[in-house]
Amino acid sequence: MSKGRFTTATLLKRHAPLWKVTCRNPFLVGVRDGSLPVDTFNRWLVQDRHFVEGLFPAACRITAAAPRKDRETLLTGLRSLLGHLAWFDRTLAARGLDPATPIHPVCRAYVDYVISLGFQPYAVSLVALWAQYRAYRDAWAWARTCAPKFRSVVRNWYSAEYGSFLRDLGRAADAALADASSREIESAEQAILDVARYELAFWVMTMDPRREE
Repeated sequence: MSKGRFTTATLLKRHAPLWKVTCRNPFLVGVRDGSLPVDTFNRWLVQDRHFVEGLFPAACRITAAAPRKDRETLLTGLRSLLGHLAWFDRTLAARGLDPATPIHPVCRAYVDYVISLGFQPYAVSLVALWAQYRAYRDAWAWARTCAPKFRSVVRNWYSAEYGSFLRDLGRAADAALADASSREIESAEQAILDVARYELAFWVMTMDPRREE
């Protein structure tokens, strides 16, 4: 396959089995069929807030390196992250959850990874950022027909605006791949694998409270 034909879609398709496992994991199965305990879901919510807090500065660094044509798309993502953090604060308070709960080691590792993306070549970091947003969209698209006890929270994560942003981000990532070197394309593909594995670990980290430490 020639370099110019590599896109986010082709790279993702090469690893479809792993992606399916990532986005249809035991945590999401429990959300979808109602078998997941609410306490487990709440523990995950607190950790997801930690992750979004860590993602914001990482996305800022990627935005700073972006060509002018991509900046509005990336700024849309940053504005969304700020809104998401405010939503987390309201939601955790309504559920009586403490946002100062220590960050889980799995979440810490994922945050450290996304921070490191800001020091990668632009095409690599943008593909990885796209993969994170795509994993979230694919996961909740599958689980959105969830049990009533989770529905009011889950519906926050699936919207037409999110889909539009993800398409714009994918187009920007594809354009960056078209100009990338062979080594950068290999690194971008590895980033998709890394994101899938971090995402899977993140989804299931709070299912066994004995693994909190």
